[in-house]
Amino acid sequence: MCGGRFEVSVSQFGLAIDWLGVWVRVEPPGLLVDEAEKSPFRFWRHSHLFEADGAGGCLMTDRVEAELPGGGLVSALALPLVLGPMFRSRHRATREWFAAERPTAEKSASA
Repeated sequence: MCGGRFEVSVSQFGLAIDWLGVWVRVEPPGLLVDEAEKSPFRFWRHSHLFEADGAGGCLMTDRVEAELPGGGLVSALALPLVLGPMFRSRHRATREWFAAERPTAEKSASA
């Protein structure tokens, strides 16, 4: 998976944004790190950290290192405005995906 590339198209603030990312670090079962090769950011590194929650589930934590064009001050002022809505939407979609009823392998095999 390391070196694997992926494309994402999103819309934010009414603008279509295309991303090209690459997986740069994979340490199952607890860590995935991607970096953007093409994005609206000067720099983007996104770490996905997974750990057992002690109740049979999993806690996912996102760590983002990012810089917008224009440098440090622009990034310090604008990143919270950009990342807040982006991750609220992403977390809502993740919760909905995991909450959806899906057939298990066992159910599929017996059908």
